[in-house]
Amino acid sequence: MYPTFIDAANGITDVTSFSLFGISFISIPVLNYSSSVVPIILAVLLLKYVYNAVKKVVPSVISLMFSPMITFLIVLPITLWLIGPLGTNLGEGLSTIFVWLFDVAGPVAGLLLGGFMPLIIMTGMHYAFVPIAIQNLNNNGTDTFLQPMMFISNLAQAGASFGVAVRSKNKAMKQLAVSSGISAMIGITEPAMYGVNMKLKKPFIFAMISSGILGAFAGWYGFKAFALGGLVGVFSIPVFADPSGAAGPLVIAIILFVLSLVIPFILVLVFGFNDIPEEVAQAPVSEEKKEVAVTGKGAIVKSPLKGELVPLKDLSDPTFAQEIMGKGIAIEPSENHIVAPVSGTVMVLPDSQHAIGIKGDNGEEILIHIGIDTVSLKGQHFNALVKAEDRIEVGQKLIEFDREAIKAANIQTVTMVIVTNTPDYLDVLSINDSGPIFEGEQLLTLVK
Repeated sequence: MYPTFIDAANGITDVTSFSLFGISFISIPVLNYSSSVVPIILAVLLLKYVYNAVKKVVPSVISLMFSPMITFLIVLPITLWLIGPLGTNLGEGLSTIFVWLFDVAGPVAGLLLGGFMPLIIMTGMHYAFVPIAIQNLNNNGTDTFLQPMMFISNLAQAGASFGVAVRSKNKAMKQLAVSSGISAMIGITEPAMYGVNMKLKKPFIFAMISSGILGAFAGWYGFKAFALGGLVGVFSIPVFADPSGAAGPLVIAIILFVLSLVIPFILVLVFGFNDIPEEVAQAPVSEEKKEVAVTGKGAIVKSPLKGELVPLKDLSDPTFAQEIMGKGIAIEPSENHIVAPVSGTVMVLPDSQHAIGIKGDNGEEILIHIGIDTVSLKGQHFNALVKAEDRIEVGQKLIEFDREAIKAANIQTVTMVIVTNTPDYLDVLSINDSGPIFEGEQLLTLVK
């Protein structure tokens, strides 16, 4: 985005290429990256691996200052020379393929993409289409596939949810269906999909059928977005208005808006679904669960030590590798102590002192297990600084251990941080799967 580069790309100057550091054989092509996405993704991907490699070489004392600088000096020329042009060509190629697909087989492409869009959203793959949609807008001034198909699919989920609200006899389900239907109509479909339509199965299928049929029509007509909006729903209708002033595209958008809501709504009313009995929905729950359900609060688990992250699946112990005790992450320590990852109470501290179980203030149950098979040491090389039932605060030192002595005993020191009440959460997400982690840095996010 340097002005000299942008001026050359826009033809303001006659420069067709740049040399790097005066090296003649390294020719930097002139391209306009102001609307690009794929080159950025590829460049950051390269930067990640270069940064990790540089940090292993640079002494830790000066790493904070010099590792980013050295990484930048390596990645910048490679990006300008190879990654940028490659990413630009790749993005334009993908854009061309999708435009061609909708031009040649619009109804088929619309049927498949519109019908399966809910499954694509569930897996998060719709984010992979965003760079291509941006590239389409940059090259052609329109988005022919992502926003049009999401528009239809999101509204179909809303229509099916509203159908459930009318037909269901379950008061709790009725309330949920109305609120999640409104959310889906705005463009946030997860509550409708997971909380209502998928739970009842048939409404989800009716929504997919509806969006597939309307997607086929949209593909045949050439329904397209002329700008990039935010949430794709009722408030995104203006992005389908033709800047030239032609009324047709906006009229079609309004028609599709109505049909996307009405068709699945009618299908749900006519064909019905297996309703959830009232007593099941209102089964008693504990006060703690009730509070979590109302507040929706999860929890954050901080790193109890400094070291290198290791995915559980890579561990030699199947109990941890298969997540039998719960989800989490492992850390190969570079220090000789662990600290409290959350504030709470010490629930378990065996005599061997190789592990500690903590009950957090938000209900999270955390097990920190130092090493694999370290129980065989019977407490040797470990020194607990707290005892069971002690109140602890996040960052408080809990256990000291001798890494070198443990390794000398031919025992692994990799330390597991496990959420033992994983079933109480929608998911347990690690901030990263690999790379360095520092004591006190956010490690896990527990999603309620």
